[in-house]
Amino acid sequence: MALVHPRSVNFTRDDSDTYSLPDGFPAAISSDLVWTGADLADERKYVYQLTAEDLAEIDAALHIFKGTSLYSMSHPAHDRLIHL
Repeated sequence: MALVHPRSVNFTRDDSDTYSLPDGFPAAISSDLVWTGADLADERKYVYQLTAEDLAEIDAALHIFKGTSLYSMSHPAHDRLIHL
């Protein structure tokens, strides 16, 4: 079973209210690399919950980074990082 979001391609609806695939698309993909709804049902398998220690380590690293000259450089990420 392939996971295809209906808004990712211009699909057309048929009379059964399902999405039709564009010409050349396979009806299904079968592989160990394909994720199904069942694979994603349990978030504990793929979402890592940061601990207080994890957050403290990230905060310490950010504090060190803010003290470097890299932090004050003009860079697209700078505007996002300056507010952390």
